[in-house]
Amino acid sequence: HPYSYCYEIMKVFLVSVCLLCLFAVCSSTIVQKTDEVIEKLRDIIAQSQVKETKPFDPPFSYYEQKGVYPSYIHENLIGGPEYEILRRAIKFYDDNSFVTLWISSILLEIARFNNNVLPSDKQLIDAIEAISTYHDKNHPINDSILVFWPQTFNQSTDVWYCEPVNLNGLVKDFETFSKYVKTILEDIGLSKLWDIIEFYVFLTNAFVIPADFDDTFINVGFGAMLKNYQTISKQPYQAWLQNNTNLVHSMEALKKYAYKPFSKEVDNNLIDPRTYYYMRDFLYEARAQNKPLAIAVTWVENLSENR
Repeated sequence: HPYSYCYEIMKVFLVSVCLLCLFAVCSSTIVQKTDEVIEKLRDIIAQSQVKETKPFDPPFSYYEQKGVYPSYIHENLIGGPEYEILRRAIKFYDDNSFVTLWISSILLEIARFNNNVLPSDKQLIDAIEAISTYHDKNHPINDSILVFWPQTFNQSTDVWYCEPVNLNGLVKDFETFSKYVKTILEDIGLSKLWDIIEFYVFLTNAFVIPADFDDTFINVGFGAMLKNYQTISKQPYQAWLQNNTNLVHSMEALKKYAYKPFSKEVDNNLIDPRTYYYMRDFLYEARAQNKPLAIAVTWVENLSENR
């Protein structure tokens, strides 16, 4: 019957309208919830940013640089519940450029979702000013090569080294009375804890490192994001630009220090055994096909400079 047919069409139409309205309400609720989460996360991150620099003066204070976002060095202990407790409890506050650059970059990405919950210019500029102190002092001023940790000058080698201020500072202080601590821990049956402490002391030898391309190019990417961010605010990009006037050098350095396995130069054809083992099949295939290779590495340093 034609009336029955029209009735069915009307039912389908009304159900469709109801579903569309329900979808619109749900979508609006989801968007609202997402905005609330982003706003809360932004506020938590803003509160965690170091507001004033603190000196290394244990046990009263550990070095914290204004503008950076906090991170911690943990020992990856594996074992029973007691090791989990130690893994969580033993940590060292750490200032570094990587965490601050990464978090600042993520904050800029908020602009892709909601322009009403963006970080403040002060928050971004404080981070940029902190990062400006991580430019490698072994290169000319305003150079675009960055280091991971703050640098200290070694007069005997005439070279600036970067190292974790708090961890290495504690180790240096600890060495003056380490034998007494070892004796006490062994006497009370905590020799395993001494083994952990001794391992930390050994690790600090590996924590004196040169500049690296990880931080260097996160900084370059951060600058590119700030340039696009000028549609919202110009000040952060101008602050970044003041300390990054020689970006060409980072590109030149990337090519200079690249791993070139088929080069005749020792400074280019050597790589650490772990990396070589991982990529050996790729290298064998490239040699068989006579393909030239230049692979980006981590450290802004070669063997001659290291020696």
